[in-house]
Amino acid sequence: MHGVARAPSTLAKLAVTGDGPEFQRVHRVPYYSRESLDVWVASKLSPPVRSTSDTAPANSNGGYDRMQPQMKTAQVTDRTDN
Repeated sequence: MHGVARAPSTLAKLAVTGDGPEFQRVHRVPYYSRESLDVWVASKLSPPVRSTSDTAPANSNGGYDRMQPQMKTAQVTDRTDN
């Protein structure tokens, strides 16, 4: 339904903070269903507007998240950067 491009590292950080979409694990590797990604994106969308000059209340982060189209089904691999 919704398309948002997010790097695996961004999804991993959101998983740590609890601000990302729900996921399930296979051992240590998180997997995101299309449904949980759609629900998460829908929760971040602003109300409909007709113009860029229309204002809408900001989200809890003080502004709308910037979203890019064309998200593939995410599979975040567990990496340790040392």
